[in-house]
Amino acid sequence: MYPVSLRFQRTYSLNDTKEKIEGIFQESWAGYHALRRGDSILLKPNCLSAKPPEAAVTTHPTILEATIQLLLDHGCRVAIGDSPALQKLQNVAKKAGIMPVAEHYSARLQSFNDPVEIKGPENGIFRTFEISRHCLEYDHFINLAKFKTHTMMVLTLCVKNLFGCVPGKKKAAWHLSIGEDRGLFARMLVELASVLPVDFHLLDGIVAMEGNGPGNGTPTTLGVLMGGENAAAVDMIAARLIGMKPSDLPTCRAASKIGAGPTHWEEIAVLGDPLPSSPLPFKLPSPTRTDWGLPGILKATLSRFLLPFPHVEKNQCKVCLQCQEVCPPGAISLKNGEISIATAKCIRCYCCQEVCPEDAISFKRRLIR
Repeated sequence: MYPVSLRFQRTYSLNDTKEKIEGIFQESWAGYHALRRGDSILLKPNCLSAKPPEAAVTTHPTILEATIQLLLDHGCRVAIGDSPALQKLQNVAKKAGIMPVAEHYSARLQSFNDPVEIKGPENGIFRTFEISRHCLEYDHFINLAKFKTHTMMVLTLCVKNLFGCVPGKKKAAWHLSIGEDRGLFARMLVELASVLPVDFHLLDGIVAMEGNGPGNGTPTTLGVLMGGENAAAVDMIAARLIGMKPSDLPTCRAASKIGAGPTHWEEIAVLGDPLPSSPLPFKLPSPTRTDWGLPGILKATLSRFLLPFPHVEKNQCKVCLQCQEVCPPGAISLKNGEISIATAKCIRCYCCQEVCPEDAISFKRRLIR
């Protein structure tokens, strides 16, 4: 059985949040009580971009503060690390309210750079990964993910959050090499998560993001915290909370296929608060795939007609060129002072929408490619 602890929490009250997180640790983290004075611990929040906490783009600073307090109570030493899509970690952390927490508790803020190569799983199809060496240098590693939608992977939860261990623009190389195959990209994320030395996964869903996340969706109060030692198991319970089947979430589908997570709900022991009797209201992103599990030819045909292309809303675009900088296949250019997207090159990874600070990227389906 995979233990996953669930707590309902409607606000970011520090005392209440700390109490709930401690309960989650005690129930579902076997190594929590074995933490020793002097142990070094790496916290990996979601630091996608420089947005304030209320935007629900990043892991809320109260989640970090409560976690840090609990770890300091054990005499541990704490660092906070991530690799944002484009911006410097220090800039993101300052805007997201993470920097003040790090400074107050003397926690090192570590940008994930200096890549090293590690082997993929023995039963995997990806032989190696390049990750930040800092992910391997601590006694313990805690993944502090954010409950958000994702226009490519449907949801950003625990498995997807660990893609931030890949330094900087090396993320774009993965998008470019895998292209439009969402199932293969999910498989890559799961295999990466399976070889990272993560002790525990904590998911911040007190205020989540629905709609077209992960950078420009709509904050919504889900009021949940959950955690466990297996990322896919936590993600599966998160999906169930909003009425999704495991097969609807590509990372859960991939994890069950290679034995990196549960296959059915029955394999998960939900501890703490009981699951609600009906799904929590939640809006998924508009480009959600509908062809998971279909044969290749049928999947390719549906992809042509059902999966939309990014479209620039010119009245909102400020021509900051962040979309051009992040685009893996180089499909975005500046023409006559306006952003232009070459659909013939576009792999529909939606990285442009993910980083756009003005929410100027929408989605449009086309009948002919």
